[in-house]
Amino acid sequence: FRSPMATRRPLLPPRFPSSARSRGVSSDHRSDNVVMTWTVPAVALVTAVFASKLAWDNRWNIFGKAREAFDQKLMPSMEAAKAVLVQRLMPLMEAANAAFARHLIPMMQTSRATFAQVVYPQVVEAADVVWGAVTGREREQIVQLSARLREAQLQARDAIVQVATLTAELQTEDGRA
Repeated sequence: FRSPMATRRPLLPPRFPSSARSRGVSSDHRSDNVVMTWTVPAVALVTAVFASKLAWDNRWNIFGKAREAFDQKLMPSMEAAKAVLVQRLMPLMEAANAAFARHLIPMMQTSRATFAQVVYPQVVEAADVVWGAVTGREREQIVQLSARLREAQLQARDAIVQVATLTAELQTEDGRA
């Protein structure tokens, strides 16, 4: 009966290659083994470093493309929406703020009963005055601004989906490499 340990091979590689053994060359030079022992892992390490650098460069390239798409597609519509907001809605908001300041602040200094009896109808009246000040053309512009903002949201969502798709493709390429 032989133990299983007796048939196992040693874990360390032989001191000299089998071809040298077959030629009858006994080797006390360990330099060949040292070169082979350290060269292969060193080459593998350098290759891995360069591969990871290329992968990072590709990722930064994708982020750059996403930024360009954002700048080219979303920024103009966002700037247009901002211009409409500043030109049309800000004066209306300032008018509403002035109306509230004129009507509400003095009323809010009164008691709760007075607030319920006097201020609430004033708030409703002020809101009606502000909405009545908005012409049909300005109402149409507000609706158009809302549509532009919705379009900008959809474009932003599409850009996010594109970035996610490109990132997934990069990850699958990294997995194959």
